[in-house]
Amino acid sequence: MALHFLTPQRALALKETQRKRHLDIAKPPEHQPSWGSKRTSLSPSTGLWLCQRALILAVWSLAACSPPSIQDALQTYTSRLQATLDIESLPMSPIARPSIDRRQRYIDLESVQESKQSLGLLDYLSLNACALHQVLSEQNNSLGRWADPIGRLEFQLRFIELAPACIDTLKPSDPDLAQVIERALATKRGRLALQIERSILYSDELMTFWRPGRFGSLEPEGAHTEAMALASLLELSRHLKSGASTVTSTEINEVLQPLRSGLGGQIIEAWADVLDHLAVAERTLAVFTQDRPLCYQGMPNARAKRLEGLVIHVFAGTLQKEINRLTKMTQLILPLVDSIEATLITGQSPQLEQFRRERSALIHSARERLKRHAKDLSELLGQCGLAPGGANSREQNRTPEGL
Repeated sequence: MALHFLTPQRALALKETQRKRHLDIAKPPEHQPSWGSKRTSLSPSTGLWLCQRALILAVWSLAACSPPSIQDALQTYTSRLQATLDIESLPMSPIARPSIDRRQRYIDLESVQESKQSLGLLDYLSLNACALHQVLSEQNNSLGRWADPIGRLEFQLRFIELAPACIDTLKPSDPDLAQVIERALATKRGRLALQIERSILYSDELMTFWRPGRFGSLEPEGAHTEAMALASLLELSRHLKSGASTVTSTEINEVLQPLRSGLGGQIIEAWADVLDHLAVAERTLAVFTQDRPLCYQGMPNARAKRLEGLVIHVFAGTLQKEINRLTKMTQLILPLVDSIEATLITGQSPQLEQFRRERSALIHSARERLKRHAKDLSELLGQCGLAPGGANSREQNRTPEGL
């Protein structure tokens, strides 16, 4: 048999043949139109073929570019932990997520609406000499009657601002009407703090901000818009509580608009997922250790080595990276939220205070469970000298950051 060496010329020829064969295979079923024509059109089958290829490439691109989320990392860790320790899959009992009952929210908002009683027609006409007349006119027209809570808050702020001058104007000519306005002013001032609290903390934007959602791959730097909006809302809240009455509903709505992203609810959901999955991980360790030790007489075995690798690469690696990202996001957003609530909460809205307590307790519990689980893993690996710093450990682990 003759042997033919692959010379450079033969290699180039073979490569060109393979390229042409690849192009023939990849060619759509219809013939290409002549390139000599100025305008070309695709046949239906060719167009369908191109759309299918574009769709497949788009799906591949999304799959390749989508980093794992904290939920993915938690699922991977708990399932591999159960497989490593040969424990059957344990059921998860998701904890209740802190939330605001929208029905109670509606009741609370309605409770601070203006009384149906208003100034009499003759009294109202007598206010023509006052700037307050314009405020009442706007409030009583069709748009004013259907205003949202923030729009109604603006009417109250304007009333409180303009009423004193109107009272002074009316006292000499119509003391009875001046007294009616004085009583209305006292009522509005007394209810203002509660109205500010509920109109802002129960706003549609903040309700959307707390709506449960999946915590994706957003980095803390990507939450700059929400952080700036919360900082502005904190300044505006302090301005309102100081008695300033020049803030308009437009300004409040502009500050609130970026909070429709749902970031707050995503943070809560992520910490709840940490709590849920680590509860399964804790039960997995408990089921395993109640029947047998990981190692006998401190001698590492194959299972112990697999567990060490899981702890190093998945728990202290991938999962801890995701939890650190969640921790940084929490530290960026939640202190601003806490300050806004501390500024506005009056103690007259139990639901808001309960939501605040439950939210804080959930995050604290998740962090404590994470610490406890890291300690349990260290003690279990310590049976084999594989704990951080142990005689048989292959890598020096660190205590998870951000805890």
